[in-house]
Amino acid sequence: MIENAHSRELLYVAYNFPPFIGAGVARTEQNSQALLKYGWQPTLLVATAENSETVDRKYAQIGIKVLRASSVIDESKVRCLPRGTGTEKESFSTKLKRAFAQWVLVPERQVLWKLPAQRLAIRTSRQHNWKCVFGTCPPLTAGWIGMNIANRLKLPFVLELRDIISENYEGGPPTEIHRDIVRKIERMVVHSASKIITVSPGIKSWVMNRHKIESRMIEVILSGYDPKDKERFDALPTIRNNRFTMIYAGAFYRHRKPDTLLRAVKNLIDRGLVPTKKLRVVFVSNLMPSVISQYQLDDVVETVAMIPREKVLQLYANSDLLLLICDKCNYQNVTIPGKIFEYIMTEKPILGLLGLDSITAQIMKELNNSVIVDAEDVEGVTQQLFLLYKRWEDGKVIKLGKEILNKFNCYEMVKKLAMVFGEVCNGNN
Repeated sequence: MIENAHSRELLYVAYNFPPFIGAGVARTEQNSQALLKYGWQPTLLVATAENSETVDRKYAQIGIKVLRASSVIDESKVRCLPRGTGTEKESFSTKLKRAFAQWVLVPERQVLWKLPAQRLAIRTSRQHNWKCVFGTCPPLTAGWIGMNIANRLKLPFVLELRDIISENYEGGPPTEIHRDIVRKIERMVVHSASKIITVSPGIKSWVMNRHKIESRMIEVILSGYDPKDKERFDALPTIRNNRFTMIYAGAFYRHRKPDTLLRAVKNLIDRGLVPTKKLRVVFVSNLMPSVISQYQLDDVVETVAMIPREKVLQLYANSDLLLLICDKCNYQNVTIPGKIFEYIMTEKPILGLLGLDSITAQIMKELNNSVIVDAEDVEGVTQQLFLLYKRWEDGKVIKLGKEILNKFNCYEMVKKLAMVFGEVCNGNN
């Protein structure tokens, strides 16, 4: 049910959406639903996914139409394997698809979604009265699509950047010509926006420096967590574990690897600090089991393929520690993984492996029940894991203060987003 009878319509372009699992999914879910509260009725333009009928019906019931355009290619077949996640050899077919993606698909593999998505939106526009177009990146193609649709329909365009735009797609542009094309598309999309939304101050600075954009054109709106998710999470059944259970949920890609954490767990066992039978680590990710075997931790660590968010929340509810594993590199220092807000929602202790000067580290320093360690400091992680294990063993539970929970409630943040849409539609950009 639409919460505001006088809602204005907008087109929301986002490649990833349930039942997809991955970066940006939770933010799109939260934004699209919360916008109803603030007088905006989004139409979602997303990629086709198998078994999406249940999701689409759920959104239709609350007044949000989901348009699914064919992405043509199964991206799981061309996605680069992250470094350090396995030793299995690729098939010839996978190598061929990867080469095709690197040399032909510019600016990234999702570009095959572009024409079907634009055609579907233009065809459907006759049934709607959209007031603006909102495109969220990555992938850059989603912003490109949003820009083109806005131009065709003569509507204002708002661009969201959840990450810096990397030119290292599919292993990196194979030639300088490829790199120039990506930069040209990026400049075109960024400069066409009436307003730019970034999810962190660091990304705002990156956009200003890279594209000479004035500060007033960019609004920082953090992700936060959905209070409805919080209610559902608090109602989940929980158990008392007989093993100290750690959960990591998320993909490993680029330079993000689990090696520091695995070495630290191995230290706890080899030094006799914690019995093997008292430790359990669960990776809900794209991690290959062969990585676990390399560290001889098959009795401690298990891998679970990406699963629906509801099941991930149940794992959180029955965990003793949530793991936030980040890259220690420039882009990670300016971005904030949306996962941290989902973790904060649970009120569970968090162990953050990241750059100590990163924006994410600054957020974690506000959490009274969590700790941060340099992402490459194996000894530091070993020590913190032992301390957190002892806290668990002694039955000590430290919960977050209410002020922290209130601070990262997404509804206030989506309110700012709704105000931006109102401004651009009124020409105040």
